[in-house]
Amino acid sequence: MYETAASITWNNTIAGGAIFLLAGDNFYRIVAGHSTSTGVISPVTLLALWTIVAPFAFEGQFAMATLGVASEGPVWSNVVSGPIAAGLGASIAYAAGSDVRTGTPAETC
Repeated sequence: MYETAASITWNNTIAGGAIFLLAGDNFYRIVAGHSTSTGVISPVTLLALWTIVAPFAFEGQFAMATLGVASEGPVWSNVVSGPIAAGLGASIAYAAGSDVRTGTPAETC
């Protein structure tokens, strides 16, 4: 049980750090006037989806064996924050794939 909790903690640290760095790079691109990178933000969505599933997949066992650990805060934190991060990442990746028009709209002057 303690090994599973330690694994979840390290997974959260590594996945969260990667999400932070990738999202920070994308934020810098936006602030610097560059377009959003789909290649950078797509792994954020995948890592967020992994964050949801990971607590239940450790130790080679799925859901039922780790439900004893599921009463702990970090597991439910993953279940709540994972979909939020995945939704934000997916929406940014979707927006990055569409053409964003710049300048003044036609016939408005």
